[in-house]
Amino acid sequence: MTPTPQMLEAIYVLICQLPPVSEWKMPKSGEIKFDIADKVFLNEQECYATYTFDAEKKTHEILVSISMNTSFEHILTSLLHECIHMRRTRRSNEWDLHDSTFKKYAKIICKEYGLNRIGF
Repeated sequence: MTPTPQMLEAIYVLICQLPPVSEWKMPKSGEIKFDIADKVFLNEQECYATYTFDAEKKTHEILVSISMNTSFEHILTSLLHECIHMRRTRRSNEWDLHDSTFKKYAKIICKEYGLNRIGF
């Protein structure tokens, strides 16, 4: 399976209908730029996806790696991970951290979806 921006948007819309994300005040899909790249890097390390937020412009972007997201489960997990970062933009300037707050939301999501928290 090769992700496309349209596929990412459709999966995001689905995610927003399911708990726990359905209980969060998430941006509408039209407010987010969904994009793909052959490879995605964060701090010089290849990763599954990245989320960026421009506080001045109030813009959201999710960039997904084609090479690392080769199944529906990978794509779903990547988008769920980035949804945690996106949710945190409403309450914190530290939305990009993988701190105890992030881990709390990751635990909830992994339990709900039966996902492995290692690497989440």
